[in-house]
Amino acid sequence: MKLSVAAMALPYEEAPPPGARPATGGNVTLGKIFGIDMRVGPDGTWDELFARADALADDLTARGERVYRIPVGGSSPRGAYAFLRAAEEVRGGEWDAIVFASSSGSTHTGLMRAFRGTPTRIVGVACDPEPLIAREFADLGNGLDRLLGEPESFSPDDYDLDFRHVGPGYGVPSEAGDAAVAWLARTEGILLDPIYSGKAFAGLRAMVAEGSVSGRVLFWHTGGLPALFV
Repeated sequence: MKLSVAAMALPYEEAPPPGARPATGGNVTLGKIFGIDMRVGPDGTWDELFARADALADDLTARGERVYRIPVGGSSPRGAYAFLRAAEEVRGGEWDAIVFASSSGSTHTGLMRAFRGTPTRIVGVACDPEPLIAREFADLGNGLDRLLGEPESFSPDDYDLDFRHVGPGYGVPSEAGDAAVAWLARTEGILLDPIYSGKAFAGLRAMVAEGSVSGRVLFWHTGGLPALFV
């Protein structure tokens, strides 16, 4: 099996965010180690990146390859289903809230579906400043419903998103996020990354301080450790 990737150093909505830096080390290094065919093009919008990925998949298909397309973030109905199943490991914990990094929607959608009908609040700390992202999440959720053979049930208003901790923009570390990474590392020996989980933990710390979450709160660590070494 061969893995091919259409990539940019930093995709964006309309313009590069301030503080953007080239992608070196981290996942780029891992890609080389694993022998990934990485097609890195000039930075551009998300739509341009999606178009490049589609063109790459079409080209490989035309060459006779059997292609399985994985979207950005692995966010597809099957990706959301994976988090629905993963939630089985923490169900029964009587959580008042679960807090996590929310970007492309699979984590958020799967956890929402898993805890539907319970008092557990599912809170995504947004790592992408796009205000209409909940519409894409709802489409993903309804795709999950269809995968499960059930009626569509997701609405953008269902998603609890906190946009206050995005920082300068997607893919750019924030001061609060970096402080959260350092605090958790020095306090618990647990490493976060500066792009997703660090910002999410900064959001959790702020929520606890202001009292918007309390009781039994679970922080769902979504990984991303290689981004520490960029």
